[in-house]
Amino acid sequence: MRFQRTRAVALGLAFRKICLAGIAVAGLTGCSSIKGFLVPVPSDYDAPGTTHVEMVVATTRTRAASPAVMFSGGRAPEPSYADMIVSIPPDANRKIGQVQWPQQLPGDPAVDFVTLKADVISKDQAIAAFSRLLRQSHKKEALVFVHGFNQRYEDAVYRFAQILHDSGADADVLRSRRSPFWPIRWATG
Repeated sequence: MRFQRTRAVALGLAFRKICLAGIAVAGLTGCSSIKGFLVPVPSDYDAPGTTHVEMVVATTRTRAASPAVMFSGGRAPEPSYADMIVSIPPDANRKIGQVQWPQQLPGDPAVDFVTLKADVISKDQAIAAFSRLLRQSHKKEALVFVHGFNQRYEDAVYRFAQILHDSGADADVLRSRRSPFWPIRWATG
């Protein structure tokens, strides 16, 4: 009898843990309900102390129907290219190592990562933009970022901007909010 009671209590506790884990997962997925952060905010929407990170993006993902998403998770027959600028809020207003996602759209550049530019461009335009950015770089180097599997396009773009900024990949350039580091980013889908 005692063994059955102990087993019943253990099963009850295990069931409660599973339920709590399920509730926690559901709660976490609810935090990411806003999608479509890639529509640029108006140019006069900038905030003092922000850092702008420009990147040339190459992706093998298919174009999305919405410009707010740009590229979906499907595979395209040919690569596509984009010229992106992400604004990062001042370090005093954010936790280093994290992306501050807007709670509503449009985001507030003073406290949120926001998109300033999101232009789909041709391969020739991508090469020209990359060449321009490389000429302007102090170190004449490019950083290539290949994101992880099963990651949304906007997640990869914002994460790469965060990594560049927080790592100080080019600290001399990142100090000026108008002269960011210009990497090329290769996104695989």
